[in-house]
Amino acid sequence: MPTHAPCLSVRLSIFPRCSCSSVLSTKMALSLGEYVVTEGGFGADLGAEKFLDIKCRKTGLEPDAAVIVATCRALKQHGGGDAKASDPQGCLNGLSNLRRHIANVQKFNLPLVVALNVFPQDSEEELTAVEGALRAEGVSVERSNHHGDGGKGALALANAVIDKAEAPKAKSFKLLYPDSMPLVNANTLQRLTPPYNMPSMHADTHAKHKHKRIHYLRAFLRTDLE
Repeated sequence: MPTHAPCLSVRLSIFPRCSCSSVLSTKMALSLGEYVVTEGGFGADLGAEKFLDIKCRKTGLEPDAAVIVATCRALKQHGGGDAKASDPQGCLNGLSNLRRHIANVQKFNLPLVVALNVFPQDSEEELTAVEGALRAEGVSVERSNHHGDGGKGALALANAVIDKAEAPKAKSFKLLYPDSMPLVNANTLQRLTPPYNMPSMHADTHAKHKHKRIHYLRAFLRTDLE
């Protein structure tokens, strides 16, 4: 949906919280706006991984930057703190979860900004603690107070994202695995473990049978279409 030119925000999917916007909506927005912001879905291990490894792979789209959204309340819940009280240490304890999402996005060689959404119940101590910890680790972070101040409350974040998108890239965007990789083999499982922080992954007989059937159907459909 158009917001303030020259940027378009796209959120057109049946389940926007866990899935990507449609290819059609993204390409339409790219033809109409100077910048396009599209939601990948929840989590760098679900929404972002699906958006980058599947949607971008099949469309040839290459994002210029990524935004990871965080809140003090979520950080406190991940860190075992009191979500209803000011708890800077609880926020810092919850950063281990956020760090995993940051690491997952960085595997794709994407520059990123952490958007720290601000709400009335957030204390200055909490916000400062999170910002300081992330910046000490070399992670870009900006507060976004659009909840209280509307569009002007997100200007600092918008400018930070534009700076990341426009800056010369040290590395090119990359996918985690090539198209030629079979669905199930040792190399595939090894490649897919990093986003989920697992030491290893095992496919049981039932899963292997399903993957074999998928390969058969894919080959059948290709032959039929040709």
